[in-house]
Amino acid sequence: MKGSVMEEMMSTAVQILFKLTATGILGFGIYSVWKMEIDVGKLFRKPFESLLVEKKRAKLEIDFGQIAIVRYGDAQNGNFCFLMYNMRFINSSGENLTLKKFYLRVANSEIESTPVATGEVRGPGQVRGVQEIAPALVVHFPLQKVNAVFVNWINFRSLLGDYKLLAPSAVLAGSAAFVSNIKNIGEIEKLKTVEIVAVDFSGNETTKTIEVTPDMIEKAKMPTFVLDRAFDLDATTNVLTLK
Repeated sequence: MKGSVMEEMMSTAVQILFKLTATGILGFGIYSVWKMEIDVGKLFRKPFESLLVEKKRAKLEIDFGQIAIVRYGDAQNGNFCFLMYNMRFINSSGENLTLKKFYLRVANSEIESTPVATGEVRGPGQVRGVQEIAPALVVHFPLQKVNAVFVNWINFRSLLGDYKLLAPSAVLAGSAAFVSNIKNIGEIEKLKTVEIVAVDFSGNETTKTIEVTPDMIEKAKMPTFVLDRAFDLDATTNVLTLK
């Protein structure tokens, strides 16, 4: 008995709903709503936000002091090397992150940094009675018989092994040499840009595009090369001794 009463009630409700729709009462209500000016973005934002869960993305900013393109190991036949001096990864988000890897994208190639050999530069002064000594990378100019010295060179790749946690606004700084497979200056001349790519342990990827300027290309044509051996350099006399 109770079941038949419930069935009658449901049947009646369906019939009423059908009649209201057929007579346009519900139709008028819908029509009147959609005739009003509405913010479609606000209308759909809430339902979609409840359905889609977006992973929080930490953000890295990449900055650098100097960039140079020189040969590595030999002024004539060495592969071209992209030097990034005083490169900084800055956590500009509100999330902690740890850098997992970074590389240089040149054309279609991904080049990891090479932990280049560094030497010691002995400065002309003293600090508290001790001679100043700093790690450095040297680019040699054989024709001019001079050296370009990148003082306080710290191979960035060696820092990755520390898995340092970067709190918001923290900075991870170092320098990197990316040795490519390119030997022909003509291939360097075709480059318009290269990209530094950094990936953290959450899978977030940050890319910074670097323009390859005409000045960089002209300097790359000069017979220069990065020393691939440890050395001592006296900054007072500019005498360089290979180890």
